[in-house]
Amino acid sequence: MRFFRPYFATRQYASSSHQNLLNSWPHQLLRTSIYSQVFNTRDYNLRSFSTVTIPDLFVSFLAQKPVQNPNYAQVKALLEASMRDFGYNNTEYAKRVCADFPYFAALFAPTAAVSEYQTICDYLHWIFDFDDLFDDGNLSNKFQDAQRKVDGLLAILSLEGNGDTSKDDILGHAFRSIWKRIVESSTKGVQERFSTYIRNYCDALLRQVGTRQPLDQTSISEYTTIRSESLGALPFFPLIEYYQFLDLPNEVMNHHSIKEIETIAVEIMMLHNDLLSYQKECTTNPTNPNIISLYRHHHSLSQQQAYDAVDSLLRERYKRWYIAHSELPVLGEKLDEQVQRYVHGCGDVVRSNLNWR
Repeated sequence: MRFFRPYFATRQYASSSHQNLLNSWPHQLLRTSIYSQVFNTRDYNLRSFSTVTIPDLFVSFLAQKPVQNPNYAQVKALLEASMRDFGYNNTEYAKRVCADFPYFAALFAPTAAVSEYQTICDYLHWIFDFDDLFDDGNLSNKFQDAQRKVDGLLAILSLEGNGDTSKDDILGHAFRSIWKRIVESSTKGVQERFSTYIRNYCDALLRQVGTRQPLDQTSISEYTTIRSESLGALPFFPLIEYYQFLDLPNEVMNHHSIKEIETIAVEIMMLHNDLLSYQKECTTNPTNPNIISLYRHHHSLSQQQAYDAVDSLLRERYKRWYIAHSELPVLGEKLDEQVQRYVHGCGDVVRSNLNWR
């Protein structure tokens, strides 16, 4: 799944102040000192080697260290035990244990109670597996099969977690359980927002099935839009409301400043993921679009220059982040307190993605 990059998640290997920790592989290769490849549309095997520096990502509001949910160890043990009954073989089980979704959720929802924390963990496991079907799995080039899979998921949404799913549809059963818990413990507004974001995500997945364009046919603006929609991050935001039991009216949640904060959060995560995954992706799938490869292709940039260009994009979004916060509506103590908890939760989502180990 392109949203998740667990192998890039340790803070100490990204900051320029920790260069002394980068003397050994794989940290040197994956984090700050990595090998540059010449991008060539005719010969992707042409390579040259030089040292490049990944921008410091732990800056602005992301300089704040994330808070970890105190129930992490308990929930991690429960999730690993339940995965044994999910049908994973030993390799798949080990892969998911190593990914450590409970840690991602612990930073995502630092104040969540055990039950809500478990729901978020289950959601992370589900979306990882569901997205992989469309990204690298057997639905990546089969539109009709992909459409049927999405239709089955949307039917579960329509039934509010009730109804039957095929015995063989393990992911359908998992999503039905997650959705039922959300319906039982959140407001109608939260349910509607979660349902809308899941539907938009599914639409984006279907648009990319069998239609991935080569680099020379993909514009940077087009790519940014598609990636932001298919990233799978927008459904995270209603989960902030879910685990904090917020009750914010639709007119508040639709305020332009809140929408802007959500948009910026998704764009920052997209840029982080592409920046950190570029070295791996250009080696394994050199023709697949990535924000770094697109900058190199369209602007004839070196790898370092492309990293610096993305750093500039990030800094623009840090500024927009604070501007959006300054434009939040003043609604009175009760609603303002909930709004502040929500927008802080949006920051936690970005921090969890960046710090996931």
